[in-house]
Amino acid sequence: MRYRKFFFFILTLFLLIINGKTMAFAMNTGFLTEILSENRQNRIIKNISIAVLDEEPAKDTISCFDVSDDRMIALGCSDLETKTIGIYTPDGVFQYGYKFNTGGKFGVEWDGNNIIIYFVRSDLAVSVNPKGDIESILAIQNTMENNTY
Repeated sequence: MRYRKFFFFILTLFLLIINGKTMAFAMNTGFLTEILSENRQNRIIKNISIAVLDEEPAKDTISCFDVSDDRMIALGCSDLETKTIGIYTPDGVFQYGYKFNTGGKFGVEWDGNNIIIYFVRSDLAVSVNPKGDIESILAIQNTMENNTY
């Protein structure tokens, strides 16, 4: 896994030099990303309406999941426009969660204590802390490397 991350880091630096584009490394993701304008970030925040859940969401179709290094589980579920992510201990005890709006598919990935929510349709990566604050929003570039990842 370390070699994979190192490879993507070197590849990103190489592409940065060749393309001359500004790339962001604010969150630890395997995707090549770009910084969005503050105006676009504000529109995204308004549209997805992320809220923290103190109670376990109703069980629904599992869309995605990820397990952190300390074995915490992020479980993403879908119900038409409203999506939920439940955070569970290794023993399956609900800790907290998120509820947000999107019409498309999504994925989750741990980044330390934060959760990165990937919005597939809009090619976005949104980093959310345990309090529900959005820490970073990045655009995922449309590249062969990202499609492979």
